[in-house]
Amino acid sequence: MSLRLVIAFALALGVAGCGVKNDLVMPDGKPTPKGEKDPSKPPQQMGR
Repeated sequence: MSLRLVIAFALALGVAGCGVKNDLVMPDGKPTPKGEKDPSKPPQQMGR
């Protein structure tokens, strides 16, 4: 029973760690400006 709990906890941590950060931070520690395009996000499709 405790093995299932440990596996579920590890799986939850793994899934949470795979998320993409919404606000990127530049290497110098400053956050990216709001108007600047985020290179980690794909471009929007033309038809929308």
